[in-house]
Amino acid sequence: LNGPGGHIEQTNAYLEHRSALSYVAMCNEPGFVTTYRAKYPFDELARRMIDSGGESPFKVIALGAGDGYLEVRLVQNLLSRCKSPDIELLLFDISQPLCSGAYRHAAELLGDRPSVSVYAIQGTFHNLQRYTPLLATPERAHRRRVVCMFGNTFANLQNEIMFVRNSLLGFAPGDFLLLNVPAAMAAVDKPEEILRNDRRLAGQTSPYEKSAFDRHFIDLLRRYVPSIKNVELSASLDFEACPVPGSYAADIRATVNMVSGETKQFSMLYAKRYDQAQLDGKMAKEGWTPVAHWRYAEEYHPRLLLLYQRARTDGDEK
Repeated sequence: LNGPGGHIEQTNAYLEHRSALSYVAMCNEPGFVTTYRAKYPFDELARRMIDSGGESPFKVIALGAGDGYLEVRLVQNLLSRCKSPDIELLLFDISQPLCSGAYRHAAELLGDRPSVSVYAIQGTFHNLQRYTPLLATPERAHRRRVVCMFGNTFANLQNEIMFVRNSLLGFAPGDFLLLNVPAAMAAVDKPEEILRNDRRLAGQTSPYEKSAFDRHFIDLLRRYVPSIKNVELSASLDFEACPVPGSYAADIRATVNMVSGETKQFSMLYAKRYDQAQLDGKMAKEGWTPVAHWRYAEEYHPRLLLLYQRARTDGDEK
């Protein structure tokens, strides 16, 4: 941050305790809760998971768990639908404050359920395949694993396809992958329509974004860049670094004006949006079969909740 500018990878936006606290405050902003968090179709999701995978024991692996709120809600809905529930919840986050907070939240709400075990791992999921001892499942005690990436975690990856291809190795046929991403507002060959319909790119930010989302990034800059005069946030449309067909990004950029007269430019968030059908097609080519999808939160910017299941390949044992 003390250099001339550049991209701030999202991992770094929540590492220390003040940024983590700011993130939790942002997630619990009333406008954000009512617009997005309260509208996740978890009951339908749990029903579809059991219909597609049966009631075998589940291992829910939450990548970038944040405060753990959404993952706990998913487990609660699975508990309500399973006749003989047996669930492990693994909360995975690089931020120690967020990881410990998510564990505490999950333990408080699920700790009295003998059918649920809660674990937390502080680490980077960008190299998930390195955590084999933690993620491995014994052959005779198979748990159907559910990899969860809520809250734009997937959309913030530098290269989503490389992550799916290289970091999700070792998952067995029948395991689930759950993605939560913003929807594309128009086809990528119609940039004028994107700029008109995507409210963030059109400069029509929601109240919660102005009060919490933007403040999270502005406060981060003010804490670590000395002698700031002011900070201005803007969003620009970008296609260049979007490997998934039909996707585009809103590049949230900060112009930092210094007391000295110097100006710095930082890319604070590279938020991608997806065409559901084209993302499904790409995931199928990578070995993850689309099972179900839900579109919700239409009032501001619609979100997609996408459920995939690991397909059997020619190399799998029959």
